[in-house]
Amino acid sequence: GGQHQNTTDSAVRVLHRPTGLVVTARDERSQHRNKALALRRLEAMLRHLKVEKQEAAKSGRFIANRTIERGNEVRSFKL
Repeated sequence: GGQHQNTTDSAVRVLHRPTGLVVTARDERSQHRNKALALRRLEAMLRHLKVEKQEAAKSGRFIANRTIERGNEVRSFKL
């Protein structure tokens, strides 16, 4: 049990301003440990977002490459 873990003076909220992500940690009794935990959670979320963004860009490039038609160029010759 942790009857001292959810006090407001040990809880930590971390805000990542560029993305607007907010992470809270109130699992531990120590504010320092909660801060470290919140930062690790934020780092994991940012890493996950980065991977998702890379996968979306990769699939977008794949789709764009599949829609390119090759060999149907228009040629004009001067006589």
